[in-house]
This record gives sequence, C-alpha cells and structure tokens, in this order.
Amino acid sequence: MLFSSLLVYSAGSYADGGDGSKLTAPLKDGVPYVFVVHKGRSIKVERDIDQSFQARPNMRGTLRHNAEACPPFCLQPMQLDMPVRTVGEVEVIDFMQTRMRDKKGVLVDVRGEREYRYATIPGSIHLFIGKFKKDADDPEFVALLKSLGATPRGDVDWITRQLEALAVKDVSLLSKDWDFSNAMDLIVWSNGPLDSISVDAIHALVEAGYPAQKIGWYRGGMPAWQFWGFNTVKSLKRRR
Repeated sequence: MLFSSLLVYSAGSYADGGDGSKLTAPLKDGVPYVFVVHKGRSIKVERDIDQSFQARPNMRGTLRHNAEACPPFCLQPMQLDMPVRTVGEVEVIDFMQTRMRDKKGVLVDVRGEREYRYATIPGSIHLFIGKFKKDADDPEFVALLKSLGATPRGDVDWITRQLEALAVKDVSLLSKDWDFSNAMDLIVWSNGPLDSISVDAIHALVEAGYPAQKIGWYRGGMPAWQFWGFNTVKSLKRRR
C-alpha cells in the first residue's frame, strides 16, 4: 500500500527573528508547522511569507498555457457534480495531522511525472492521471485500487447479493466488485481550478465504486499551495 504519514507537529508560536532569516507564518491558528514523511524523508511543512502571493516560474508557464486553451482548460466549479467534498489549505493541513498521521489517508498528485518530481506537496504520492483512464478490469487500474487499500470481493454468494440489494446489509463501503472498508481516505489534487485532471481522476474512482465520502478534492492545487507560501518538495531521480 502506498502512503505517506505525518510524524509530529508543534503548536507553539513561530515567527521571523528579524535577523534576515525568512519570514514565516502559521499554517493555521496554533499550528506553525507540521512534519510529514515523504518517500522515507521527514519534511517540514511551513509557510514562507516572502514566497507567498506568487506562482513559481514553472507554474506561471503552466497557467499561461492553460488559460489560452479553454476548453479543455476551463475553470472548475467549487462543488463537483458528485458528493465529494471540496477542501482548502486548512483542511489539507488537518488531513496531514489526522488521517495521514494515522496512516489512513493520502494526498494524491495526479499530474505528470516531470511535474511531480519538480515540485509536489509534501507527503503526496504520485498516481499519474493515465492510470485512472484505464478500463475497470485493466490490471493497472486494479493495481491502483489495491494500492489505495481496496480489496477485490471475488465471488459473492447469491444470498449476500440479495441482502445487499434489499439494503438489509450496509453497502456504503462496498461495490459490486470491491470492498472499500479499509481503503484510504484521499485528497486528490493537480494544477488548480483550470486543470480538470484531478476531477477526471475522482470521477474514475467514484465510477469504480470508491466511496465519495472517502474522497476530498483540493481545488486550489499547486497554484494555491504556492500562492500562500507553503513549501514544496522535489522528488529527484536516483542515479543508478
């Protein structure tokens, strides 16, 4: 199973000492920073005010390119046409402090491999959007669901199917082919409101039976994360 988890957080005050060091701000009220595990490394998540209110050069290029191509790069609505919750930065931090800390949740970056390696939100795993566009029985899509904690149901007896059809048995975490009882809670994200690939990934998950209540959508994505000065992490390829 693929996941990253939170190690520890501090609730003390955190500010610039006025000696030329970077000026920081709390992630939210009472939380100056958190630590997450990213590919086996402990990464400090913090806000650098000097880096706030701007997109990095690579993101500016992406936004400029996408803004000129609507469709398909059109602004996404605040609420999707399915019961998936839209989250902001505070909810992402809360997710790091709770579900990721308990190894019951993951941040999912569905952008391209190059973008992920250049800069991603600390603690994110990379599941390229192409994996979500496979048929439901495609081995790659099946492996993706398994990596998120879903379990194939196999052959289900007739009586059980009937009880489920009559709502005698709780089926909120079950689909015809999958048991999502132990599946991870997810926050899926990409390149912000102009980018539909995170929405496409969520649609694919829901169509496969992944419970909507286990999915969050970080609409702001990388542009919003950088705008508010949150740090990112590089995932460089190791030399062989």
